[in-house]
This record gives sequence, structure tokens and C-alpha cells, in this order.
Amino acid sequence: MMIHKVLVLRKHFYDEDGNYQLLKPKTSSSVRDIHLDLETFSVLKDLIRQNKKLRLISGEKVKHKFIFIKESSFEPFRNSYVNEVLNKLCKRFELPRITVHGLRHSCASLLFAAGADIKVVQKLLGHAHIETTLNIYTHVTTEEIEKTTDLLINYLNELTKKSYGSHTGVTELKNQKNHPN
Repeated sequence: MMIHKVLVLRKHFYDEDGNYQLLKPKTSSSVRDIHLDLETFSVLKDLIRQNKKLRLISGEKVKHKFIFIKESSFEPFRNSYVNEVLNKLCKRFELPRITVHGLRHSCASLLFAAGADIKVVQKLLGHAHIETTLNIYTHVTTEEIEKTTDLLINYLNELTKKSYGSHTGVTELKNQKNHPN
């Protein structure tokens, strides 16, 4: 098993009008642990060190020590800032436009495709209700439909072998119906 470091999400910092203030999350399920790989955790630690150096150089007392800050004020970036940066990067590298929420959706979809348990994904996303996770973040791909169909056919073939003691399975029976001798 890989070694993980944990980032604890306990607060958010913009109200509905876009004003900066430290607030409790919307729901208790929004308070959660995010497990990070060592490389990502190391990048965040380096950023924290850089922020600390900036605060020491400026001599300014900072009330809250956020990781992603404006160098001039030590306040967190406004919510739309990351989407603006993503939009510029997508244009620059001629990629389809994606938002932070789109990245979140992609992450959830990839977790499901990798076989992650729905309750684990719910917890990672901070959803209070499982229906939110199911309705918004899951969609069925053609590949998943084909895999599920194969599972059913293989299961039925095994039942047929057991019942009739032969190797004629559902697939063969179907083919015989479609192409009679």
C-alpha cells in the first residue's frame, strides 16, 4: 500500500456575496480528510514554506495561514480565480475548456471507472446524501454496459454448463437460433 499524507478540510472562506471571511462548511459532511500522495503533499509543503518566507519578508502579521494566497495581501484567491487560470491554460495549450467543478466531476467519474466504492466517493466529495453522488457524478459508459453484458453472458453460460452437462452455452444457443442448419 502506498504511503499517504492527509489534508484536512475544515473551513471555507467566501460568503455567498463573494466577500472574504472564514466560515464553517455548508454541511458537516463537507469537513473531510483528503489523502494525498507524497509528491503532491511535498508540493503543498513547499508552497507553505514559500508563504512563510513571504510573511517574514513583509513583516506582516497574518490572521489566517492559507496555502493558496495573493502575495500582496496574504488573502486567499477569490473562487473564480482558479477557473480563470484554467481557462487561460486551456486556450494556450488548445485544450477543451474545463472548470474546477469539471475536474471534480472527472475525478469522481475516474474513481468509479477504477472500481471505487460509492460510499467512499461520497465521503471524498463531501456529499451529505448518496443520491447527490449517484445523480450528478455517475454516468454509464458503453464500455461498462459491454462489461456488464459479458458478465451476464458468462454467468448464464456457466449455469447452462452445470444444468445440461455440456459445453453448449447461451452464446452458442443464440448463434444456433440465428443460423439453423
